[in-house]
Amino acid sequence: QKVEDWIKYKDDCRKTRFFDGSVGVDVQPPDVNLSDEDFTVVIGPHEDAIAVNGHVRFGMKAIKGAGKKAIEAIVFERKANGPYKSLYDFCERVPPGTVNKATIEALIVCGAFDSVHSQEQRAAMVGTIESAVAAGQSLAKDRAAGQGGLFGGGEATPVADDRPEPALARAREWDEGTMLAKEKEVLGFYVSSHPLDRFADRMREFGNTSSVDLSGRTQDQRVIVGGMIKSIRPITTKKGDRMAIVTFEDLAGSFDAVLFPRTYSEHAQHMTTDAIVFLIGDVDHSRGDPQLKVENVIPVERADADLSTRVELTLDATRLNGHAESTLLQLSGLVRSRGVAIGATPVPLELVIRKDASDVILESRLKVTPTADLLADLRTVLGPEGVRVRGGKPVEQGGRKQFRPRVAG
Repeated sequence: QKVEDWIKYKDDCRKTRFFDGSVGVDVQPPDVNLSDEDFTVVIGPHEDAIAVNGHVRFGMKAIKGAGKKAIEAIVFERKANGPYKSLYDFCERVPPGTVNKATIEALIVCGAFDSVHSQEQRAAMVGTIESAVAAGQSLAKDRAAGQGGLFGGGEATPVADDRPEPALARAREWDEGTMLAKEKEVLGFYVSSHPLDRFADRMREFGNTSSVDLSGRTQDQRVIVGGMIKSIRPITTKKGDRMAIVTFEDLAGSFDAVLFPRTYSEHAQHMTTDAIVFLIGDVDHSRGDPQLKVENVIPVERADADLSTRVELTLDATRLNGHAESTLLQLSGLVRSRGVAIGATPVPLELVIRKDASDVILESRLKVTPTADLLADLRTVLGPEGVRVRGGKPVEQGGRKQFRPRVAG
């Protein structure tokens, strides 16, 4: 059944927002044991083969660096002799010379071997490519010579199916940012997750608008939007100044943001593709689709210090075994000595004491600047759950107007 027919009749399929901002049916990542050359419908082992079931599996020919003949050979071998059991098994079974090391690496980094090993072992698999390919070539030579095998002994000894599997190379696991960047390089988009996923709580806490909310904001309302810089288009004004139009993406969608020369000059160091930042600016409806005239750019790492409205500390006296007073003294000294950073605007500090399953909120005149160092020290004293940085800055009306320059050309 063609993918187009499946999509046409699967009216009640689960809709998925892809990480490039588009919306479509459920498309699963590439997999050496499930994907074909092209995008295909895959019915799960416990699903009936009807239109409302199944999913679209990413076609391996769409992977950058994967040649047509190589993918055809991979799929043919799998269908003829069963699923691949490991990276070594894969390299031993694909015909010699049909799949090069670059193609294997592309398959690994986009997740096509995750079901064989695991997502956490992508770095180890990449480090194993050389030895796995060499093992496959050696086995092919042995077979051609009628000898045993890579793990066999003497002449004409058959290769045992239950021979021990070589271990993957030892390698440090890729962090999420590295893994996602490699995925995007070979697929053109993220598939395992989105870089914004781990900052979702911060986006909600410190942002007061999302991409889909912009259309409902009035002209020149000042808002805060958290997300990722998808692309940057520098522009030169007739005066020779540099400005930029940025495509900005959050977990709900995307929009264009304009940085006029002054703002662009002040924040150029933060304006890089895939940077995760908060944009503060005024909503603009003058060009049709809502845009944002940016006044300030806050890197996500500085959101606590620059966008917070208060800091909440919770001291759980029920767990301190009589040491609540000394803990309070420790907190007081820490806040008074290091609480306010020079040049920063401090925010109110709220202290909650949990005693006998009830909370007592103490009014405090103290203010702090929630820098990364201070928050780390506070969490050392109170634990990770004892320190909360709150946002909640309101949407404002009538942001300061910037001069709109004339663009050259």
